[in-house]
Amino acid sequence: MTGRPKAPKANLRDIELRGVAVHNLQNIDIDFQHNQLIAFCGVSGSGKTSLALDTLYAEGQRRYIESFSAYTRQFLDRLEKPTATSLTGIPPAVAVTRKTTNRNSRSTIGTATETANYLRLLFAKIGTIVCPQCVRTVQQDSAESVAKELTLTRPNVRCMVGFTATINQQDLLRESEVTDSDLSDLIEQSLAGFLENG
Repeated sequence: MTGRPKAPKANLRDIELRGVAVHNLQNIDIDFQHNQLIAFCGVSGSGKTSLALDTLYAEGQRRYIESFSAYTRQFLDRLEKPTATSLTGIPPAVAVTRKTTNRNSRSTIGTATETANYLRLLFAKIGTIVCPQCVRTVQQDSAESVAKELTLTRPNVRCMVGFTATINQQDLLRESEVTDSDLSDLIEQSLAGFLENG
């Protein structure tokens, strides 16, 4: 008897790891359910990679490779068997890591797995943009839809729609073909008011 508390009996569908001692892991007992998204979090050196890659992935790959004929196995890379008392319920595994021979700094898991274009399309066609401040859905508006919304939310109130200009009048005149008389005409013809410097 080792004096360690006995781990609860795992479900037949669970991945059951007992006495795992790979790198920084010291005699760890843990169960995982299949068909679940599981994240390993912790500080550097806490054993995340040892558990995910050097134990779960290594054992899954090792068992998968052992299912091939001896002739086929000679051409495949073999991973070292993880140090553990018992490892059960581990299915064949695929690992996607950040280590890659492609030194492109713009590579992501989406580009490495060739799913980036599909994800872009999915977000563009099905995704919904939500404003982080007011938590309302962002949508494209026309002058008519804005006027209708203002009429519904603020009846009998006169409103002026404005915006902050990022360049001053002198910059506008200097960097474009707009003249002083053009600005004056604009103010007279289409703007109800013109606020300068705030």
